[in-house]
Amino acid sequence: MKRHKGRKGGAMSGFVKSIALTAAIATAIIFAAVAAHAGTVKEIFEKYQLIGTFAWNCAKPANANDNWWYVNRLLDDKHVQRDLMHGPSTRSAVIMIDSATELKPDEIRVTGMRDGEIAVDNVWHIEKSRMQTWQGIGDTKGKVADGKYVQTGKAMPWLNRCGS
Repeated sequence: MKRHKGRKGGAMSGFVKSIALTAAIATAIIFAAVAAHAGTVKEIFEKYQLIGTFAWNCAKPANANDNWWYVNRLLDDKHVQRDLMHGPSTRSAVIMIDSATELKPDEIRVTGMRDGEIAVDNVWHIEKSRMQTWQGIGDTKGKVADGKYVQTGKAMPWLNRCGS
């Protein structure tokens, strides 16, 4: 059997190395792009005007069945407290957001803890005066994808900014 001297792995080895190098460069570019859009929680929430009250329908009181309200409060540069209200004075959950990253214009990823026990990792679509959970990665994992409830296909409700 004849062997080629000086060639380990042949042409396929060079091809695999080329693919690996291309993948490494692409990964570095993606990480650099994400890092370029990273900011403090405060900066991201202020940029997108996410501090305040949001509801499915601001003209109606909070209701557990058909009109959720969220109150987003800035605690410091690194934390937002997000209260899920199911009544005028009934808070059903507290989400402490400790990370916010701009993925692309009008789309952010937020992470934190719900009620101190459940990891939250969501992607939000943001439009002027409203927002929508687009992807559920943490507490809503498998429940929300592409702005829709996975089980029913029904669109996630938009949360509208209440007040001025």
